[in-house]
Amino acid sequence: MSTSKIVIIVLVLLAVFFVVGVAMGVHFNGQGRSICDENQPGDECAKNCEKAGCIPSWTEGLGEAFASLRPKLKSSDLSSVDQRALAAAILSAVPVAVHIPAAEASFFKSKTRTATFRLVQGLAAKIVFSPESPQLIKEDELRKPQVLNLPRTQSSKENDDLRQGSLAITEQGGGLMITCEGPVPCEVELK
Repeated sequence: MSTSKIVIIVLVLLAVFFVVGVAMGVHFNGQGRSICDENQPGDECAKNCEKAGCIPSWTEGLGEAFASLRPKLKSSDLSSVDQRALAAAILSAVPVAVHIPAAEASFFKSKTRTATFRLVQGLAAKIVFSPESPQLIKEDELRKPQVLNLPRTQSSKENDDLRQGSLAITEQGGGLMITCEGPVPCEVELK
């Protein structure tokens, strides 16, 4: 067996132990007793866990770390008409609609892409992503429209650019509606 195969097997085993450990920590709040009743729905159990503080604080950054591994939506993925619409100034009375095509099929890449937007000019912008064919999406969170308000009001990191934010773009693609809020036209860039 080659060294690379052994390394992969060891890493997979470590990941399994990590997931089991976190799951046990979530279920047993660190004091050896369960915070969930067996007859209680999973959502209620998760709410109890949040109240009990049984999720370690170091796990907060994991979602962002894994999201950074997703492929990025690039302006070259859009049609030339949508590229021009996104590059132009957006008037407050006229929202801009942009169509995002489906992801390219690939065995090695995640089909969910990250679209990172930055408010370049203007007071505020609202970006809404509505997925195409929500009934085909497995994750409940991604089925409903996602809203990104720029500038963001909160940040979990120090020195974070509040004029920048991201949306998860589903495999089937969908539509973006970008609205400029305020009397001044705004510009939004896809990073």
